[in-house]
Amino acid sequence: MTPDDRANQQSDTGPETGVEYRATIRFPKKDYEFMQMLIEKGEYTNVTEIVRDAVKRFRLEWSDVEAMQRFMPMMPVRGRMMPMMQEMCRQMSGDRRERKGGD
Repeated sequence: MTPDDRANQQSDTGPETGVEYRATIRFPKKDYEFMQMLIEKGEYTNVTEIVRDAVKRFRLEWSDVEAMQRFMPMMPVRGRMMPMMQEMCRQMSGDRRERKGGD
């Protein structure tokens, strides 16, 4: 990291961590158009805000799954998860599809 990078990194402050990092990402046309529709409707002000919100939601959801696994570990039954855990995972993935709009 160059001194300029360190100076830029230290001068940028984020809402949660105090430091921001930049990333360049590419989206399929369908996803980008969906984000533009959200911006036009006033749900978000820009793509960065959408991505930050999506990552934050994913991080929270992931921590929920990890917490559940600590209290209810996936016990293999002949190489498969217990039926109760299978059903919970199936329901969680269905919930995610509904929130994403069925994709």
